[in-house]
Amino acid sequence: MAKPSPSRRKKKNRRNALITGIALIAAVAAVYIAVTVYYQTHFLPGTEYGGVSVGGKTAAQAEKALESSIGSYQLVITDESGNNYRIKGTDIGLSLSVQTGSSIEDALSAQKPYLWVSSFFVHPEENSASLSVSYDSSKLESALSSLDCFSKADAVSPQDAYITYSDDSQQFEIVPEQAGNTPELDKVLEKAEKAISALQLSISLTDEDYSQASVTSADATLASAVKAANNYVSKTITYDTYGEKDSDDNFSIEKSRIASWVQVSDDGQVSLNEDAIASYVQTLASKYNTYGDNREFATSLGDTISIGGGDYGWVIDKDKEAAQIVSDLESDETNIEREPCWEQTAKAPGPDDIGNTYLEIDYTNQHFYYYVDGQLKLDSDIVSGNTSIGNGSPDGIYKIVYKATDQTLTGEDYESPVDYFMPFAYNVGFHDASWRSTFGGEIYKTSGSHGCINLPSDVAKQLYQMVEVGTPVVAYYRDPVVLTSTNAKTSNAYSYQDEDSSDRSSSSEDSSSEDAGTSSTSSQESSTQ
Repeated sequence: MAKPSPSRRKKKNRRNALITGIALIAAVAAVYIAVTVYYQTHFLPGTEYGGVSVGGKTAAQAEKALESSIGSYQLVITDESGNNYRIKGTDIGLSLSVQTGSSIEDALSAQKPYLWVSSFFVHPEENSASLSVSYDSSKLESALSSLDCFSKADAVSPQDAYITYSDDSQQFEIVPEQAGNTPELDKVLEKAEKAISALQLSISLTDEDYSQASVTSADATLASAVKAANNYVSKTITYDTYGEKDSDDNFSIEKSRIASWVQVSDDGQVSLNEDAIASYVQTLASKYNTYGDNREFATSLGDTISIGGGDYGWVIDKDKEAAQIVSDLESDETNIEREPCWEQTAKAPGPDDIGNTYLEIDYTNQHFYYYVDGQLKLDSDIVSGNTSIGNGSPDGIYKIVYKATDQTLTGEDYESPVDYFMPFAYNVGFHDASWRSTFGGEIYKTSGSHGCINLPSDVAKQLYQMVEVGTPVVAYYRDPVVLTSTNAKTSNAYSYQDEDSSDRSSSSEDSSSEDAGTSSTSSQESSTQ
């Protein structure tokens, strides 16, 4: 029997392979079609709803599985500290809702069954619109609000970033904001509603779910305010307190005090608290004013007396000084060195401000002394105010206000021409008394002047030629005396006493330096003779 030729065998093999291939393709196509048909009524592999696998299930089976899952559903909420809290579906009345036209059958019909092969490798997108759940919103809100994270005992409210002064750096700094440690119910409720609607099993709370500060350290207004505030504390104001450099009384305003005057408004505007500055200037006046202060004075007879009252001494002009501080702090200068703004100055610095050039009047011994640089230049007996009729001369510490010649001193019942007049306390002053032939002794007690210091004519001339305006005058009684005259009251006499009061109204306490004003001494030419 003859064998087929090789070419015929090859043709036959090719035909058999083709038939086999076609048969295989047909078989695969049949399987693909069959499976596709299957997934027309079943969910594709890997399909999940709210974590529940419904792949390979019919609509009825999927609905049953979902209903079963909803019965045991719970949402786990994790806060920023890692604490877990649970909301059970049964507590909020969770159930499937298929009466709205978005049923499980709708979800099944929406899938593409011919993609069943790729579904083994790529998870099909969930058609969440086809899954509808319902729950009681008020129960959900109540369940959330009762969680420990909303009612913790150590709840902290958020704190805005703010400006503060640091003693260490001596500058203003921004204190960063602080977030609250309690979540905001509205934000968590919104997040939970979305998760439950998709049957999501857990959510984690992030910073955005917690109460946040409204002003942060990156706030541009806050940065601008810090810069402006630090401009104030960058200034140094040094006082040459009594006009002398390198004095122990000199000092600088503390940076912390300047910082305490800086105020920042809610809208970030920086300014100075002028009331606080005025209060500070009041303390300066209390400390450095000497007006009316009691002073220990070494007399020409060698003893020491205490005398206050009068209008002599250092007085800070409080309004001008407060305004100058504001001006200094708002200026471009960094280091300011100056005296306080004085309303009145004295001859010598500090509490012992009388110095070594002064006039001393010892009313009790009816004698006056004139010292220049500690050396006695002139002295004489005097006649002072008549104490028997209430015209005693004012005691205290004063200064020569002015000098005048050829004056006529007038009063209610007298006119007295004098050659030399040197007032020191209101309308009371030194002058010549040509009508007197005797001075000293106890003349003043019954036949004294109306308040002025009567001098022999030659002595008055010498004093007029020697003494300078502004020279301190220390006038005192060695024995207690009550002065009630108008000039004693007006000149703040140390021994003045209101006739209707048992206490001297012009005591050193009443004339405290903090309340001192300008000198009350008048420059009028009329005087008490």
